[in-house]
Amino acid sequence: MKNMNRTLKATVALGLCLIFLSVTALKAADRSPYSANLYFLYNGWKTDVPNVGNLKVNQSVFGLNAALRPSDRFSLQIDGKLSGNSASGAANFGGFQGSGKASFSSLNDTRVKATMNSQNNTTSISAYLGLPTGKTDLSLEQFAIVTVLSDASRKYVVRRVGQGLDVGGEALIHPHFGEVTVTGGGAFYYRGAYRARAIDTKDYKYGNEIHGIAGLAYKGRKVDADGNVTVIYYFKDKYGDAEIYQAGLTQLYQFSVQYTEMFNLYAGANVLIRGAAKLPAGPGSSTFSQEQLNSGRNEMLLYAGGSYPVAPKLSVLGQLEYKKMSKNKYPETSPIFRPGSHYVGISAGAGYRLTRIVGASGMLSYYTGTVNGQAGIIPDGSLSGFGATLVLTVRAE
Repeated sequence: MKNMNRTLKATVALGLCLIFLSVTALKAADRSPYSANLYFLYNGWKTDVPNVGNLKVNQSVFGLNAALRPSDRFSLQIDGKLSGNSASGAANFGGFQGSGKASFSSLNDTRVKATMNSQNNTTSISAYLGLPTGKTDLSLEQFAIVTVLSDASRKYVVRRVGQGLDVGGEALIHPHFGEVTVTGGGAFYYRGAYRARAIDTKDYKYGNEIHGIAGLAYKGRKVDADGNVTVIYYFKDKYGDAEIYQAGLTQLYQFSVQYTEMFNLYAGANVLIRGAAKLPAGPGSSTFSQEQLNSGRNEMLLYAGGSYPVAPKLSVLGQLEYKKMSKNKYPETSPIFRPGSHYVGISAGAGYRLTRIVGASGMLSYYTGTVNGQAGIIPDGSLSGFGATLVLTVRAE
C-alpha cells in the first residue's frame, strides 16, 4: 500500500507538471517558439559468459521532454519518464542472483530547467530542479536490477529511477566572434538524500557537485562544429551522518560536427575520464585518503550518422556507434576488479513529416560486443542488444 500511494503521488505530481507546461505552451503557441518530444524507447541486453551463466535485462521507457521560449531571453525545459525494467539470469551479475526473474516499473525523477539569457545573448543563468517523483525504498530484487542498469557500458536510458530532491544553478559566458562562440563558466548541484533500499535504516546522499565548463563552437552556412570540456569535483557521499566515499575528479570531453544541405551528416565523440576516489582511513574516520589504485573506469563513445530525403516528407535515417569501457586499475585477482567491455551498434530507420510542425520517426538498433573476463578466473563473455525508438515531435519556431 505504501508503494502504491507513493507511485500514485508521483504520477499525479508528474501529470500536473506536464499539464501545466502543455497549457502554457498552448497559450503561447501563436507567439513563442516551442518543441516537444513524446517517445517510446526499448533496450534489451544479454550478457553470456561461458560456464558461468547469462543475464538478460530489458528496459522500456515512455517519456516526454518539452521546451518553451516565451521570449528571446527566457526558456523552460521539462523532462519526465516512466520506465519498465526486468531482469532474468542464471548467474550473479551486479547483485542479481540465481535463475529467477524480477521486474518493476517506476516514474523517473522529473527534471526541470529554466534559463535566462542577457539582452545580447552573451551570458546566461540557469536554475535546475530534480523532483523526487521516482521510486525509492526498493526491494532487494529491484535494487539489484537498478545496480545492473547503472552500468554505463550498456545503453540504458534510465539508470537510477529515483533519488532525492536535486537543486542546481549554472552561470555561463558565451561571447560571439563572428561565426565562433566561446563558452566558459561553472555550475553547482545539490544532491538530496533518499532511502535507496527498503531495508536501509538511513538515507543515502550523493556528494554535491561543482562543474567547470569551457567550450568552443562554430556555426557556418553548411557546417556546425562544437567542442567542450567539463571538469566535475564531487563532495563526499554520506550514509546517514557518516561520510563514506568521495568520487574522484571527472573530466568529460565532447565534440560534434554536422553538415547540412540537401542531406544531413553528423559525427561526434564523448570521452569520460574518472580520477581515483577517496576513502575514509577507517570506520567512522573523518580523514580521507586516495585509494591505492583507481577503481573507476573510463568511457569512450564514437558515433556517426545521417539522414537523406527520399521524398518531400520522408527521410531515411542511419547511425553507427562504438562504445568502450576500460577496465579499472586493480589486478584481475582483486575482489574490486572491474572488467572492460565494448560494443558496436548499428541503427536504421525513417522519419516522416506529418505537418509543418509535427513529425514522427522510428529507429531499430542492434548491438554486439564483448565483456572481458578475468584471466584464469572468468572467461570473456559476449554482449548483445536490441533497441527500438519511436518519437513524435512537435516543433514551432
